[in-house]
Amino acid sequence: MFKRISEIFKPKKAESRSTTILTHDLITWLDTEEKECIARRSEYISRSRATISSARKDILQLLVDFGVDENEHALHPKVEQVNRHNLPQFKRKIEIALDVSFSDDDETYYRQVAEMIDGCFKAYRGPGRYLHHLYGDEVKLFRQSMDQIGKELNNLTDAVKKSRERLGRIEAIRNALETLQGVKKELATVSHHRDEFSQKKAEYSAKIEELTIQRDLISQSPEYTGYISRVSALEEKQKMVAERYETLDSLVRAGLPVWRKVLRAVQDEQKKDDEKIVDHLIRLAGSQNYAEPEFISDIHLTSPIIFRYLDNEVVPLKNSFEKNLFCSPNGYVQQFMKAITEWADFEKSISDEKNTLASNPTLAQLKSLDEQIEDILRDVRHLDEEDLKNQGRINHSEREKGIAAGIIVDEIHELTGGKVNIGDLDETSVS
Repeated sequence: MFKRISEIFKPKKAESRSTTILTHDLITWLDTEEKECIARRSEYISRSRATISSARKDILQLLVDFGVDENEHALHPKVEQVNRHNLPQFKRKIEIALDVSFSDDDETYYRQVAEMIDGCFKAYRGPGRYLHHLYGDEVKLFRQSMDQIGKELNNLTDAVKKSRERLGRIEAIRNALETLQGVKKELATVSHHRDEFSQKKAEYSAKIEELTIQRDLISQSPEYTGYISRVSALEEKQKMVAERYETLDSLVRAGLPVWRKVLRAVQDEQKKDDEKIVDHLIRLAGSQNYAEPEFISDIHLTSPIIFRYLDNEVVPLKNSFEKNLFCSPNGYVQQFMKAITEWADFEKSISDEKNTLASNPTLAQLKSLDEQIEDILRDVRHLDEEDLKNQGRINHSEREKGIAAGIIVDEIHELTGGKVNIGDLDETSVS
């Protein structure tokens, strides 16, 4: 039976050779296949409708005849009680099950028949299970009608199953075609974006080349060569200022032990004013605040105090560094003044030169060009990141396309037995 029904749902006109169609013709082909499948199913079901309707009428008439003829023999009281109780229930349940307005829709009609026969069998297995003892002929006719409907339902089940399978394949192809259309649009959008990116990157490359040429011209100009020379000279000056600072710092290192001894001496004599000046000098020296005006002032102010204790040998000089520094009050002050002045002058000269070089017009031009180039390179990196995302979209779309194309090929093969091929499934790719 299933084989016979399968033959019904095959295309009526099978091609002897393979046929190739294009995807844009596939929708029309599917619509035709769907209509033919539904028409064949409806044609088959319409034949069953007449049989089922006739059997349904027979059952309804049988219900009228049930229990009309009185039994020739007196019934046992218990049998009479069972009969009186179950026969009305059986009739009522059968009438309810058969009370159906059948739909014109095939799927709905199939479900209605299935529900109807299920209701009838429930009534037969329920209150009707005792009636065959009393109404053997009627029950036999009831079973015959039910068997007839059951056979037709089995046939309908096969037909509906086959049509569902075929319509499901058609729907699967439609969905796959919709996916292919979405993939085609997505790939077209990505392709457009990539063309725009390529054009922008070409423009950026040309702009970078132009800016690089300008930069090379400036870096080779006499103005920039002079700037580089001054930068080199500044580096030499910075070495010299480091040497001057080291000279000053060595004087401080030589003076600190003597200053601390003098501080203890004035503290022992409780000379508060002298203690305050010497302590302040030591604090400035410890923090290396040599450029402070107070440091120079403290050198002058502490000179008489220091040499008072040196002269009376309360504070002895231990080594040649101390003796060279504290050679005389005037020599002590002059050494510090010379070292501080030379270091400060070099510091100021370097600071002025840095300010001058920082405002150099060629440097400002180069800095502006470098910033423009970096801005463009940042835009190029952004385009590369976006293009990487586009490549991901392409890869995803190609996978979707492959899956959809596979569904179409497989389902078409199942629908037609390999008689129909699709000719342009590979024309939506992007390199």
